[in-house]
Amino acid sequence: MYFDALTTAAVADELREKVLGGRVQRVVQIDPLSLGLEIFANGERHQLLASAHAEHPRLYLVDYKVRRGMETVSPLLLLARKHLDGTRLTEVEQPPFERILQLEFTGREGQTTLLMELIERRANLILLQENRVLDAAQRVSPEMNRYRTILPGQTYTPPPAQEKLDPTDVTEFQLRQLLTAAEPDQLLWRVLISGVRGVSPLFARELVFRATGKVKTQARDCDRITPLLDVFEEALIPYWEHQWQVSIIQNEQNQVKAFAPYPLRHLGPHEPVDS
Repeated sequence: MYFDALTTAAVADELREKVLGGRVQRVVQIDPLSLGLEIFANGERHQLLASAHAEHPRLYLVDYKVRRGMETVSPLLLLARKHLDGTRLTEVEQPPFERILQLEFTGREGQTTLLMELIERRANLILLQENRVLDAAQRVSPEMNRYRTILPGQTYTPPPAQEKLDPTDVTEFQLRQLLTAAEPDQLLWRVLISGVRGVSPLFARELVFRATGKVKTQARDCDRITPLLDVFEEALIPYWEHQWQVSIIQNEQNQVKAFAPYPLRHLGPHEPVDS
């Protein structure tokens, strides 16, 4: 399952709708890589879970009360309580087509940012004030990454931008160039991942299925670019209009095996859900 750029955008919209302007009433540490916030907004208590789990990073509203899962109080939790407890959520921002969410909180300590980098294996949860790192779930020393360290007191540097096509104005000519440069037997969905920013494996497979009728279409078999460009533009309409069509795929045990903020047609029968 992928918490990809489109999922991040859909979650950002849901947070703006449900908890923007709300007040933080409680901060807990669920595990070494996860924080939970209780936010009172629109007359209701909402539970926000933020996790920098290496395989399943996520930030979303849950339907249960977030609870403490650690006996010891960590420096991250102490700082989160100091800078977030009692504050109001004033902004929810996502850099275009990046798996990054910035939650801005305003209170007695000024403005504090809870920043989530929702990138597998490099996921992180970072507390910032005036772009200075207060602490992070994953501290990154120069020995671990000499190009981008994340340590208390240092200036925050975002992950490097991907050198790929901008999905908002990709053209038929650019797509043709991508296919021409690819190996003839390379799967088309892999070409899209490598060439277009914000395209996850799940989204790429969905695009190829909608354009060609099958997922395993090879680059050399894509003779017409127009259908691919058309489905690309159609699939991004929810992003522009902030009207998502969330769907899930369940297995025989009624466990969710895939989710997306759009209908997952290439995986068979899908179930629409509200959130």
